[in-house]
Amino acid sequence: MCRLFAGSCHEERMRTCGIPPFPTFIFQRGEFLNMQFKKSKTFLAAVLAAAMTCSAILPTAASAAGSRTKDEAYGDDSYAARFMSLYDDVVTNGVENGYMSSTNTVSGGLGIPFHSVEELCIEAPDYGHETTSEALSYLVWAAAMRDNIVNDASKGEVTVKNTKDASTESIGDLAKAWKTMEATMIPDQQGGNFMQKGGQLSATYSDEWGQIEQYPTDMAQGNTAQNPIHQSFCSAYGSDKGLYLMHWLADVDDWYGFGGKNSSKGAQSGVTTSGSRQFTLINTFQRGEQESCWETIPHACTDLHDVGYGLNGNGGMKGFFNTEEKPAEQWSYTNAPDAEDRAIQAVYDANRWGVGDQTVSSKWGGNQSISALAGKMGDETRNNMYDKYYKAIGCQDKWANGGSDNGKHYLMNWYTSWGGALDGTWAWQIGASHCHEFYQNPLAAYALVNDSALNAGMKAQGATEDFETSLSRQMELYLWLMSKDGPIAGGCTNSWNGRYEQYPSGQATFYNMAYLEHPVYADPGSNHWIGNQVWAVQRLAELYYVVKGGNANDPQVGKTGLKLSEALEKILDRWVGWFMDNTILGKANGEKTFSAKYEPYDTTETEFTIPDLSKGITDDGESFSIPSSLIWSGQPNDWKGTYQDNNNLTCTIVGYGDGDLGCVSSLANTLIYYAKAKGVATSDMAAAKTSYENKTTASAASATELAQQSLYLGKQLLDREWNKYRDDIGLGVSDHNTNLKRLWETKLALPDGTRANGENKVLSASRYTGTMPNGDTVKDGVAFVDIRSNYKDTTGEYMSKDANGKTMYDYAKECYDAKGNTDDYYFTLHRFWHAGDIMMALGTMYELYPDMSVDGDDNPSEDLVVTPSDIEITVGESETLKPNQTGCTFDSADSTIASVDADGNVTGVSEGETTIKVSKDGKTVEVKVTVKAATTTETTATTDVTTDATDSDVTTASTSVSSVSITPGQLLLGDTNLDGRVDITDAVLLNKKAANAVSFNDQQTLNGDCYDQNGEIDGNDATALLKFLVHILNALPENSSMNA
Repeated sequence: MCRLFAGSCHEERMRTCGIPPFPTFIFQRGEFLNMQFKKSKTFLAAVLAAAMTCSAILPTAASAAGSRTKDEAYGDDSYAARFMSLYDDVVTNGVENGYMSSTNTVSGGLGIPFHSVEELCIEAPDYGHETTSEALSYLVWAAAMRDNIVNDASKGEVTVKNTKDASTESIGDLAKAWKTMEATMIPDQQGGNFMQKGGQLSATYSDEWGQIEQYPTDMAQGNTAQNPIHQSFCSAYGSDKGLYLMHWLADVDDWYGFGGKNSSKGAQSGVTTSGSRQFTLINTFQRGEQESCWETIPHACTDLHDVGYGLNGNGGMKGFFNTEEKPAEQWSYTNAPDAEDRAIQAVYDANRWGVGDQTVSSKWGGNQSISALAGKMGDETRNNMYDKYYKAIGCQDKWANGGSDNGKHYLMNWYTSWGGALDGTWAWQIGASHCHEFYQNPLAAYALVNDSALNAGMKAQGATEDFETSLSRQMELYLWLMSKDGPIAGGCTNSWNGRYEQYPSGQATFYNMAYLEHPVYADPGSNHWIGNQVWAVQRLAELYYVVKGGNANDPQVGKTGLKLSEALEKILDRWVGWFMDNTILGKANGEKTFSAKYEPYDTTETEFTIPDLSKGITDDGESFSIPSSLIWSGQPNDWKGTYQDNNNLTCTIVGYGDGDLGCVSSLANTLIYYAKAKGVATSDMAAAKTSYENKTTASAASATELAQQSLYLGKQLLDREWNKYRDDIGLGVSDHNTNLKRLWETKLALPDGTRANGENKVLSASRYTGTMPNGDTVKDGVAFVDIRSNYKDTTGEYMSKDANGKTMYDYAKECYDAKGNTDDYYFTLHRFWHAGDIMMALGTMYELYPDMSVDGDDNPSEDLVVTPSDIEITVGESETLKPNQTGCTFDSADSTIASVDADGNVTGVSEGETTIKVSKDGKTVEVKVTVKAATTTETTATTDVTTDATDSDVTTASTSVSSVSITPGQLLLGDTNLDGRVDITDAVLLNKKAANAVSFNDQQTLNGDCYDQNGEIDGNDATALLKFLVHILNALPENSSMNA
């Protein structure tokens, strides 16, 4: 079964696509190999799937089909209007539409967003009404764009008006969004004296392990280092109550109940609660690379004793993750620096757009400019430039000393964590040894160096110099990780296996850090999801646009000999080209199946089925699909300071889809920035359309053509997702998550009294038994839902009910109880970050192309262009010519070789070469047609037939279908390729016709009408022919009366 991904904020969100476990059949042209099968439609479907290239059956989600019934608040006749109308749904009316909490609010702010409107959403958060630093950073980014459009409307530069009028509104949502982000995700409880600890922050080493069952183990006493940069932050920001960094996860309405148990301790004072369930910072992931969301133990960031949760019911939750006899009451937090960097990017954008000059009454320091606060946040993300235990880069020894700046890699790592005792007597901090391409943001680094307002906000020593180095180092990382194909590979680590082991011989390195295919997480691998590509490269494309514009600073990148713009161009040209080659507008005309290992540690191969783009694409003007999941092979070259092509580092697409609207939109955003940086104008859209429709491969396109094609594709993706999936509260796709069976099947791993941990010690099961705040038992072997029993709520207090009085959980459980899986449970999710990416892509199109019209025919070129420009087919096969203008005529120079009908359907008649002339209003294009003979052999099918009645009743039949010569026009049922034979190649072609992937002439239609002789071709005809070929039928045609 292949696995696809929908999104991520701290771990990839895993979904699955149900590909039936068909046996592998191998067919040669004109030949049926021996096989055993049951006489059933299931088997016939399997044979057809394996034997032929069918119509475009893409793994796309079911469509809401533009189901909106409400007025668009600002209209939808422009990209600015679409942005504002969606913002109205998601932010302005976010509480009413379910995106935001109705009971927890921030005075002077905007609403507090949930991860998703829907509650049964288990991805990185384990409950949909949690929130993330990611979501809050999207709120800030969208608010900046909203202020930009409102500002332009107020000056009369754009009209955005329907039932609401943007020109009558005021800027200021950026400040409100920042206020909301600060009040919710910058932790209040940081011990009271964290910013007075100076050089006293300890980092005591503890091993990481490959399996959850190996946790917990002892901390290595004596193997301790200190954070070398904290003293600088204490000197610069000593009056603050803690680090100005965001914790990554929160329980918005206290679903778990930790906030209610903790009362005011650990509460965020800037959040007002109208009910009894207060906003609470929580955490989950704690136990190594194999701990998926399904195996985590939720716990509050402020961990108390004797309040009704934890070890033995009152001992707090921290003890589940360590071996201390009695863990202290404490607080702890973890950031995800891509969120801080997105917030900084948002402020930089606002400054570029002229709307960033806003102030916030900050929790520490009173009224301050947003740029100053963003600068401080950026300054403190230098905590993310360090190894986990501050050990020297490349040390490969867990007992090596740490604590100096030689542990600084200058990249953005996966996190920094910090914490301490409630009474402030001790505190600690660690970095992270693993760095993922997906968490880098050179645009934020560039902004912190080059935007004077942001730069002035960084007050700690060495900030500018560190970010100058970081900008260069991040760009070098992208150059190092760029695959032969174009997508960016995983990342690197300073701690092999999480224990600073020696790197394997031959492992590629980057500044003495070792290459990792999937940094940080292995279940699933962290660099499969396509979101890693589009999120990361959007920042590169925007930076490319910035650097190419005006008199922008364009520094050298390390010792590569490349300027920043040149390095960006090298990455973007290949990356954009790969997406141009592999993104689908319409539906592919076929699919292909192959097997490969999904994870590097897999022992068996998985079968994947994806669109086969070599068979062409039929554009219906509505559908679209992008790659959704990748697997990787090889590794980059050692980084020696200059760029080298990574010819041994490749990726393979193993999934496609259109349901991950956030990724679709981020891709569009990237393509639009790239096109603008390359100089493509709105007036180029006609040429862009023609260029796209006639493209072959990106490598064959000129730089201008590739840039034009990228704008056309970006526009099409935005238009199509809006028209297909717009609904009454946003954009949503009906989809399913076959992983939901893990609600009941995935068991919690804790010491059980018999299993040894990573240090080969057996820990007591009773020591690791306790309760959640609601009384759920926490112990080894309980299921995911057993410690989250609020999912089972029937009162409506913890889970929302629909008109039938059922919750999402109810429907999933009914499906699981009936079938043992959740494959048939479909539902629609409205993720906040999806809406954020959609809004930003719409806003980007407005900002860069304000005169670009939505939808429409993009002013097709006056030149007559026909696709394809040449055709190669076999006798009996057909292919359709597609001019860029309607009303064309088609003429064959030699109809005895290839015929053509009035719709441009070309059919091979006999072997040879000819041309088809396509004409319109005096303009003519000739298309070369090469027809090859259909290679067939005498077909001998030896088949072991087992009836449905019994598997033991076997009949063996051997039949020859002899070569037959017929006169053109003579009827031979089954001979769809008109070669005078009936064999498996005819079945393949007939199934293509049944799927409307090819066209038939009159003779082919007569020969293909194998069922009921009704003059039409459909799936019954294809099935009848296949039955005849495998001797289920002795003669054609098959009649419906046979099946009565």
